[in-house]
Amino acid sequence: IGPVAIISILIATGVSGVAEQGSEQYIAIVLGIALMVGVTQFLMGLSRLGFLMNFLSNPVLSGFTSAAAFIIGFSQAGNLLGIDLEGSKYVIVVIADIYQNIGQIHLPTFALGLGSLAFILIIQKI
Repeated sequence: IGPVAIISILIATGVSGVAEQGSEQYIAIVLGIALMVGVTQFLMGLSRLGFLMNFLSNPVLSGFTSAAAFIIGFSQAGNLLGIDLEGSKYVIVVIADIYQNIGQIHLPTFALGLGSLAFILIIQKI
């Protein structure tokens, strides 16, 4: 579990403005981006350009990681609660949507989700 999923969310958001999600064009664009990023990382590794990360300050990295956790958490809120939420990029809209659908929360799904989160947190402490 980490901030890697934020990259997937950013790519999905960016590409969905160009092509319909799930279409062949969408998949081709996403695969093209993945290939370009992979080649770029490989070439940067061969060129020993990892020192460039030293120019990113700790507050920037910490802020990115915290924002990633926040965005990922709210993007999965509907799945955790077992309800259908409108996919909005605004947190306040997601919170309002959760509030409007609070009576439709699927308790077994919610209990399983909370149990899984507790398990992950306990395993990290061990």
